[in-house]
Amino acid sequence: MTPVQKVVVQEMIPGDKQFVLRVVSADGVVMLKDVNDLPFEVRTREPQRAGKFAAGSLIKVVVDGNKPKK
Repeated sequence: MTPVQKVVVQEMIPGDKQFVLRVVSADGVVMLKDVNDLPFEVRTREPQRAGKFAAGSLIKVVVDGNKPKK
């Protein structure tokens, strides 16, 4: 996830690998919404970093398809 500015929030389309979404909340699990208010939950590999995203921020999400290591 990468903070971005001056970018339009996008619609999440199945199969797409990149989205720009709006942060709803961030506390280790980042709750995001697309332009249609469709929720998207992101569990990050670095929870302390994710907590720094402010509500209303725009975030670029790149889906890599790799499952987290246990």
